Amino acid sequence: MSALYFTGRKINGDLMAIDRCITSEDRRLTSENRAITSEQIKNSASKLRQARPAYEELIDFYEEFFLAQEESRQRLDIDPIEIELDKLKLKSDNGMPLIDSSHFKIDMEQAEILLKKICTLALNKTQKLSSAAKKILQGLSENRFKSEDIFNSLLKDGRTILKETSKIIDVSEEELIFFAFWAIAPAIRSGAQQLEFYLSKDKSGVKRPDVEMNTSDLESVDMENSDLESSVQRKNVEGEDTLAGIGLNVAGIDLHSDWKKGYCPICGNLPQMAFLNQDGAKYLICGFCQHQWKTSRMGCALCQNKEKEKQHYFYNEEEREYRVDLCDSCGKYIKLIDLRELTRDFYPQLELLCTLHLDIQATEQGYASVLQTISKPT
Repeated sequence: MSALYFTGRKINGDLMAIDRCITSEDRRLTSENRAITSEQIKNSASKLRQARPAYEELIDFYEEFFLAQEESRQRLDIDPIEIELDKLKLKSDNGMPLIDSSHFKIDMEQAEILLKKICTLALNKTQKLSSAAKKILQGLSENRFKSEDIFNSLLKDGRTILKETSKIIDVSEEELIFFAFWAIAPAIRSGAQQLEFYLSKDKSGVKRPDVEMNTSDLESVDMENSDLESSVQRKNVEGEDTLAGIGLNVAGIDLHSDWKKGYCPICGNLPQMAFLNQDGAKYLICGFCQHQWKTSRMGCALCQNKEKEKQHYFYNEEEREYRVDLCDSCGKYIKLIDLRELTRDFYPQLELLCTLHLDIQATEQGYASVLQTISKPT
């Protein structure tokens, strides 16, 4: 079975380099999914300090934290994720996400470097965080565990090894997950950016990898033949038969062109927050891979309940850029940011941290955070 390759080359941390792997055309991501720069992170953190002085210490730590992640992202060297054509068609027909979370590929060397760096950043922070960071660094230096094992465990084996490691180095499982996940997050985000090109060009603004067809590159094209594996083929740089340059529309696949579900079309995980763009369109941000996708303005973004009497929200007059949507049907809430009211660069992770007071308000009203239940849909 041939695989539908994203590209025959490896992915590096440069988003535009990833873009050029698809086609020589200049295809840029829309603002909804464009990678943010280090300078934008600094700008966002600086303005948030002024607007939210109570969060200054938290912002100081996480600014360094996120800058370290961005530096790591620039150095990534990851093989492309391959999806077989028959599986891609099945997912399209049944509204399934592109991949399972376990299929993300990690640059283990860069992930370990980042793990050590964020642990070092945490050494001078709160006693609990500092203690866990010190034990992780010590465990690595004494070869009591391998970072690659815990990264794989976090994604693939139900966290069995991760649980065992937490006991070996005497840190809580939650603390180890915290550091391990943030160490692999840049690779996961880069993988999601790669996979965004499999999605249809739709209202989200993300282009799928359509290219002009060159008949000299094709052995044959039979639009009446559903066996596209044999009727449409192209040679990649290694000479293997693939469907690398063929647009998904040629293959008859209109992947997730109208995705309105409450879980991510890339990895199937739940959103961590929502935002309204400059046109007032509503988007969700995946809590796992950070992919952003358009959703309906009406009803609950999580359970899709449309009953008006079960949908509520609250906001503070002093913080008009923020709103919290509440659903009586699923009992959950999600924070929303209106970019039309925002006067700083939008960096979702910092905004998420600097709105903890809204989480308190929502939980006091009896609603549960979606972040407490992030998982793949069953």
